[in-house]
Amino acid sequence: MTTADDPEPPSEQPETNRLAVGSLILGLLGMCFLAMPLGMIALAQIRRRGQRGGVLARAGMAASGCYVLVAVVALVFFAPEGSSEKEAAEPATFTKNLSVGDCVESVRESNTIMSMPVVPCDQPHAAEVITQFSVTGPWPGRDESVRRADARCSEDLTPELIDSPMLTELRSFIYFPANEMQWRNFPTVSCLVMRVDGKDLTQKIPRCGFRG
Repeated sequence: MTTADDPEPPSEQPETNRLAVGSLILGLLGMCFLAMPLGMIALAQIRRRGQRGGVLARAGMAASGCYVLVAVVALVFFAPEGSSEKEAAEPATFTKNLSVGDCVESVRESNTIMSMPVVPCDQPHAAEVITQFSVTGPWPGRDESVRRADARCSEDLTPELIDSPMLTELRSFIYFPANEMQWRNFPTVSCLVMRVDGKDLTQKIPRCGFRG
């Protein structure tokens, strides 16, 4: 029997939802793919069971959102630049259907080029094959293959183009064997030229000894 002077028994505090705690921890660790769904489940359980932890669940979801936002900003503003320029500056790989004098509709870098679209030289085209040569000996590795192809093409193109009125408007573009299989089965380097500004050519390149 109690009287008015007796103290009231302490009321039982609702327990904290464990998923809410997990959502907060995972959110702070940046594990957004787990923290977000856990937080949503925790909020639903808290409403249904009358538990505590709503603030924890929301904090975990907010932390996850911050990580996502930071990742998006970093991707947009700090993505590496210049990779496409670097690729364009490197010689491309081999192609087996080209011959000296061919005009190529387009050029691109790839490790799997087997043939190129050849078009009449009086039609718009990207490049022209000026010289070719065969490689010999054991496979030297990709870097050495690039170095040899670039050096030999520079050596061979110079006498061909030295008297060309378009000399200052041109740059070289090289197809070369990029791996041991290509070196062994298709041992040909093609030395092409294209316009520095990337515009199409519409005729054969006038060069030393050229007779149309």
